[in-house]
Parts: sequence; C-alpha cells; structure tokens
Amino acid sequence: MQRIYRSLTPTIILCLTLLLTSGCTSYLSNVGKTALDIETLNLDTKQPETRVWQTQDFLIKYDVVPAGNSVTIDGTLFLQDRISYSFPTPQYFYFYINYVDNNNVVLSSHDITPLMAFRTFFQDSFPLRSAPPAPPGTKAFVFSYWGNFSGNGNDNDDDNRGGTGDWEVYYSPFEKKS
Repeated sequence: MQRIYRSLTPTIILCLTLLLTSGCTSYLSNVGKTALDIETLNLDTKQPETRVWQTQDFLIKYDVVPAGNSVTIDGTLFLQDRISYSFPTPQYFYFYINYVDNNNVVLSSHDITPLMAFRTFFQDSFPLRSAPPAPPGTKAFVFSYWGNFSGNGNDNDDDNRGGTGDWEVYYSPFEKKS
C-alpha cells in the first residue's frame, strides 16, 4: 500500500501545482486586448532609432532596430525621482511589451521586466530584458506595467531616501471593458 502512495505523490503534487497556477496565465497575458490609439508606439523605421517613453513613474530610453521583416527593441528603465526618493524598494514589479496589429489588438505580450533584486534599494536605472522580435502582422507596440514599491527607514536617513509606506504603480494602455 505504501508503494502506491509513494508512486502517486509526485503526480498529485504536479497536478496540484498546475491547478493552483493555471489561473495566473490570463492575468499576466494581454493578448486579445485592444490598445488605445493614443498609446501605440510606431514601429515603422528603416534605420535604428533611440526613443524615449515616459510616465509619472518611469522613463524608458529604448532603441528600435530593424531586423529583416521585423524589429527588435532594447532599452533601459529609469525610476522617476518621486518614487526613488520616497519608495526605493520594489516589492514586486512587472513590465511588458505588447505588440499590436492594425486594429491595435495585442498579438503577443512579453515580460521584459529588468532583472532586479526585490526588497532591496532600486538603482538609478536597469536594463530591460531584450524583447523578442515583433511577430508578423505587427504595426506598433505598447508598454504596460504594474508593481508595488515601499519606503524604508525614516525621514532622517543619511542618504535622503527615507519614508515609509507603499506606492502602487500601474499603467494600462488598453481600452476598458464596458
């Protein structure tokens, strides 16, 4: 009888893991969502270009490089001062590039979150992970992100990075569902 339990244990653990994590896939994927026209960033370029995209939370400097019938995008994420001075510690953070078609519908969505140590001070900048080439039919792209940063210490810290509490960051370039 013990042999049956021992042989079934890995299978049961695998099934439970798959069941518990299967609900996360739709939450992390933006495929099929429609981006707002004003939010789309053009991919039409014949030569490499350096561009800047900015929100109240971050500034992204990125390069768009033609690669055959597609393009590649690489960049660096900079934290805006309002977060870096008061909330320098990322608790969690996700940054996505979403390739869209002529109708601004997301064809593919990729996590390009910088490699960073969570729950430690955020540096001034981090390189984004390389985005995969744009899929066929891509006409533009949009960035999206969400995360939570916290303050450490108190307002008397020597490095002037004091503050406490949390700051939630969120940017969604997609149409809201009615």
